[in-house]
Amino acid sequence: MSFQLKDKKGANKHVHHATVRVKIDKDHEFEVTTDGDGKGHFGASTDMENLSLEVVDADDTVIDPEFILHDDEDYLKEGEVDIDINERLVSLA
Repeated sequence: MSFQLKDKKGANKHVHHATVRVKIDKDHEFEVTTDGDGKGHFGASTDMENLSLEVVDADDTVIDPEFILHDDEDYLKEGEVDIDINERLVSLA
């Protein structure tokens, strides 16, 4: 699977070199760094039941991040997958 990360408020620009946390089925977690076009890739399967995406590190100028999922293998269509999008990790001190 792949995704593209854009900033809806920043003239729909691609968010490049951002770190995104990917969680699959709550027991498989890893981070993906977007490329120069804001794209990231990760492995998935039709057994997947839960998918969570969260921006954990991006340029401070990113105001309203948006994920666009690309599912060329129809992993999301084959089964019922709950998708949780957390567009920005916020830490309170």
